[in-house]
Amino acid sequence: MQIQILKPAKNGKHYPDYDQMIANSRDEDERNYLIETKEMHEKWKAKGFDDGFAFGIVYTRKMACGHYELFQHPIYRQHDAEPTEDDILESLQSLIEEIRETKKDHMKCTRCICNFR
Repeated sequence: MQIQILKPAKNGKHYPDYDQMIANSRDEDERNYLIETKEMHEKWKAKGFDDGFAFGIVYTRKMACGHYELFQHPIYRQHDAEPTEDDILESLQSLIEEIRETKKDHMKCTRCICNFR
């Protein structure tokens, strides 16, 4: 699993550093998934659609079907300013708990669930 903490852009959306995630891929499948996702986001952006993420944490996860998926998670803040280190740590702890509770062995990726392949 890769986790990336994102800072919001001027429009309030969050944009992953796909190149960094691709460079840190654990295996060829994750790398290919991230390349494909980056290309898809670039296509949408070229067509005028802003497909940034709403939340400040993104992470990859290998699903039961064997495919990777990119998820997002909020950064919880006690105030409207930049998140503090404590805010980020609390958010990561929440993410860890959420992942532990989720039975990935039974979860398929969106493409398999929706039969997009």
